[in-house]
Amino acid sequence: MYDNLYTGLPEVPAKKATDVISFIKDGAGLGFSIEGGKDSPQGDVPLTIKKIFTGGAADKSGQFKVGDEIISINDVSFTNMSRIEAWTLMKKIPDGNEK
Repeated sequence: MYDNLYTGLPEVPAKKATDVISFIKDGAGLGFSIEGGKDSPQGDVPLTIKKIFTGGAADKSGQFKVGDEIISINDVSFTNMSRIEAWTLMKKIPDGNEK
């Protein structure tokens, strides 16, 4: 069925950002790099996972994928942060359970 009368293409439902992922951060960090954010070269775009490091906390959890949007970590909102602000805050997160 074609829902979009202008293009004739099927309408694709928007991805909802409702998943809460809990994992354990170890001494090696969260285990992923980020891109985007406020004032990025692409403009103000969401912070997303750019790369997942093999053997890191994110990889070990098996719950992350490249392109996932980072909305918050431990109830701290990342939605209006630059990549540098987010990276700086992520480096300060203590080891242990994260969500």
